[in-house]
Amino acid sequence: MKHFALIGLIASFGLAFIYKPNVTLDTYKVIKVTGNIIYKKNNKDVIQGDLFPENEQIVFKTVDSKAAIISTAKGRFILAPGSDKNAQVKANLLPASSNISSRSGAVINIIDLQNAFTGNYVVLGKSRIHINKDNFPMNEKCFFFLRFKYKGEEISKKLEYDGEKLIFDKEQIMMVDGKAIDKFDSPEVKLYYFNQGGNSQLINSFNLYLPNDAELKKETEILLAEIKDKTYSAKVDEFMAYMNDFYGKANKQNAMDWLKTNFSLEP
Repeated sequence: MKHFALIGLIASFGLAFIYKPNVTLDTYKVIKVTGNIIYKKNNKDVIQGDLFPENEQIVFKTVDSKAAIISTAKGRFILAPGSDKNAQVKANLLPASSNISSRSGAVINIIDLQNAFTGNYVVLGKSRIHINKDNFPMNEKCFFFLRFKYKGEEISKKLEYDGEKLIFDKEQIMMVDGKAIDKFDSPEVKLYYFNQGGNSQLINSFNLYLPNDAELKKETEILLAEIKDKTYSAKVDEFMAYMNDFYGKANKQNAMDWLKTNFSLEP
């Protein structure tokens, strides 16, 4: 790993591109960068909002670096180092996720719950999930709660509800002892249901991601600008697929509510 960090991974879109003087090169716009990626020609960082041609040579300073990029003509891709362990490698222009399905209807049973909350799960502001009241009543005695670690201490956080809607509220979740926190010790959390018998039932363990709203708005603004001619449904699907690639699986209704609130995007 140190070897890669020192000399970087040099990659070029143009390695597989046969250049013709009269052919216009496609360009890609940078939505998001994780890790450290620079341009070979000037050693400047690849940053959000950059626009560069498809034959641009770049250097991955670490093997876990990647970027979300988009072309109006070709769509969205993930730019990542190639699998070759040599320093000189081709970039992998990986197809982005598409047609991500996510539950927006009622959660009926324990299997639905476990399927909904698994892997990487993202909450945008405030998410409301419809829970079947016959199997999982929510009241003063029966409720869902999260358990996570903060500064080495295990924290149990009771989740809010509204009738049959279980509420994941970012602000409420990220409040410990009356003070707002930036993050947990790790993204892994456990979801429990406290039932009528007075027992805590473990539903599932998963990674909970709560994106910074300001950062996500900038990323989404770039994404939506490049797909402005698509239908509402296609824009929602593209947004959810992007979330899946860089954050986690989102509840569809939560995604639509967030897009409507922040970008006035609606059918």
